[in-house]
Amino acid sequence: MRSQGCAVADLAPELWTKVTPWRAPEAMSALPIELAAQVAGVALRTRWSTAFSAGFLAAVSSYRVFSGLHEATQIEVNLGKSAGAYHAFEAVLTASTGAPCAEVFGSIFLGASDATSAASKQLAAPTPASTHATAEAAQESCWLDPAQSFYAGHFPEAPITPGVLLLEMAAQVSSSIAQAEGQRVLGLAEVTNAVFQRLVPPGAMVEVRARLQASNVGRRNYAVSLFFEGARALRARVALRTANDDFDFDGVKNAI
Repeated sequence: MRSQGCAVADLAPELWTKVTPWRAPEAMSALPIELAAQVAGVALRTRWSTAFSAGFLAAVSSYRVFSGLHEATQIEVNLGKSAGAYHAFEAVLTASTGAPCAEVFGSIFLGASDATSAASKQLAAPTPASTHATAEAAQESCWLDPAQSFYAGHFPEAPITPGVLLLEMAAQVSSSIAQAEGQRVLGLAEVTNAVFQRLVPPGAMVEVRARLQASNVGRRNYAVSLFFEGARALRARVALRTANDDFDFDGVKNAI
């Protein structure tokens, strides 16, 4: 990517729990994607001296975790080309030693709040959730509780579900396939070709469908789609680091 600007931010320990207005969970495996998107958004607002009233993650072409996410101390974001309200970026999270911990290639949307207001209407009361998983596929329905605190900050006047949480759901449903196969899930390894096709409002009943695409030693690849009101809101490829029951899980879990 030909850089159109660069931003660097230090990742103080407390930033991992307070990095977003909606307080993303520290243990969330897709959190670096949100970090990258927010730093890119700040850089764009600074470049144009413009206060955009809405901004959200539009796509993730590639997210790779190398090792030691908990050791990341700095994130560098380079801005790419812009097409209307959509802006490309790439980011690298590094440890104090300079070693890369993760990288993200994606794009964000920045614009007026009316871009999200149509999707922010709170929906009906919950329907019971359900889960079904085999060693090849999984399907889970889940109600997105509008009382969750993150909706207050994403966004105050027009709440929508953060895209990175939808990616986290995709990874979690994929992990249920690995577990049904008798594998231990060591962590999220990669997300590719993730495209957000619809905004998902508070109170939505969503359905996540995941299917095993490839199985290798220590890695499982899945194709995942998330649906809302019968239409696809997210499609992505997800890869997990896995191990069978004979693997020394305790010896490596702190390195991920």
